Amino acid sequence: MKFEQNRVVANILLIFMFSANALTAEEPGKFSGKSYFEYFKPDNSLNEIEKFQFTRYYFTYDKKVTDNLAIRYRLDADRADDDKMRPFLKHAYISWINLISDAKIYIGMQQTPNWSSYSEKYWGHRGVEKTIQDLHKLGSSADLGIGLVGEFSDRLGYHILIANGTGYNHPENDNYKKTSGLFWFKPGGNLIGTVYADYEPISSVYSNATLSIFGGIDTDKILYGAEYFIRNNGDPIDGNVAGLSLFGTFKLSNSNIFGRYDISDPSDIVPDNNLKYIILGYEHLIDNALKITPNIRNRKEGKKDSLTEIHINFEFSF
Repeated sequence: MKFEQNRVVANILLIFMFSANALTAEEPGKFSGKSYFEYFKPDNSLNEIEKFQFTRYYFTYDKKVTDNLAIRYRLDADRADDDKMRPFLKHAYISWINLISDAKIYIGMQQTPNWSSYSEKYWGHRGVEKTIQDLHKLGSSADLGIGLVGEFSDRLGYHILIANGTGYNHPENDNYKKTSGLFWFKPGGNLIGTVYADYEPISSVYSNATLSIFGGIDTDKILYGAEYFIRNNGDPIDGNVAGLSLFGTFKLSNSNIFGRYDISDPSDIVPDNNLKYIILGYEHLIDNALKITPNIRNRKEGKKDSLTEIHINFEFSF
């Protein structure tokens, strides 16, 4: 039943988007797409199989409706519990400029201010792995609400969002709303920094709060990034979460060499459960449409033996 509903939603959106293009042929919208595909070889100690698999699809339509209004629809697909790829709505919003000076208002299902705004872009290898906050599921990359994105100057800006807090996969289930905000600043040169915070009541007694700090340097030859976060889970049975991610990319001609080191504590009430995660890889770009990225990953949880995986990731886009 859920699959049929998703398919109906996808078909309706496609009909609408093609119709909108036909009615306003003088300013057609833009279609774009991206897919993540990989070969995966697990650690020899695990009873898992080697496999090829799609991990994500994106299909996006952007259109400028008037001088002040623009729309976006994005369909996403990932693997459901029954191991089938299922489509779902990731973005459906209208953006409104010039209502507030140097700012845009976003209404609908939209990008959140968290890792997807800056740290994911500087990490630059989403087709290989999520950012550290995304891995720990500290929120969603999209949510339904009203957002404001703007700049105070070319060195200081902001992104504020009031949303349901349930993300793009679930409807609202309580009267509480999630407030989140990110401020970015460029002190000079190629350096950028961000400070992000969110607050969400989860009951009349408990609330969750997150604080994260990110810094990045992007030059012609090299890119560095560092991100630290701490999550205070109001419910004492969950414990608090904290982590640090360090990553870097050496830029070559049509290719990159990159590495990343994460260390995190998934719950401060569980002893000896620190996670360490290392990624080393090589990325080759072909005709600005295909990325081929062999990489090796090592994970260690607490006192358990470390696990090593081999991946070859492919990213195709148009």
